[in-house]
Amino acid sequence: MTKVAGDMSSMASALRDTSANAIPANAMTSQQLSAAYPGIGAGTLAGVPTSGPTQVIVNVSHPGFNSQSTLSWGLGHETGHAVLGYKDQVFNGFKAYKFGGPDEQNSFQNLPSTQRLTNPDHLMDFAQ
Repeated sequence: MTKVAGDMSSMASALRDTSANAIPANAMTSQQLSAAYPGIGAGTLAGVPTSGPTQVIVNVSHPGFNSQSTLSWGLGHETGHAVLGYKDQVFNGFKAYKFGGPDEQNSFQNLPSTQRLTNPDHLMDFAQ
């Protein structure tokens, strides 16, 4: 739990950081996102590009943008990638997403405890 607390503290600090060295969150429409970062996908609420400067991209056209809880979860999840460098964990061939499709939710529910410690969605579960 000490590791989780430290990780969550780092994530929260990054979200509050307004210094010149802060990781920015940049807003884009689905169309802009699709053109600039085809790997993220226009149907994605938020993402961290794998190239270029570290940043979190927020899709303002996504329906989840208008839900405070969905947006908070998504930005927290992406901060786990941007700040900690954590990757979405995979189990039985599927990424472990709490709010993904049935296979992704099954992967989330059955992910081994060692992988849960570095899975952004599991870290966000502690924020509830």
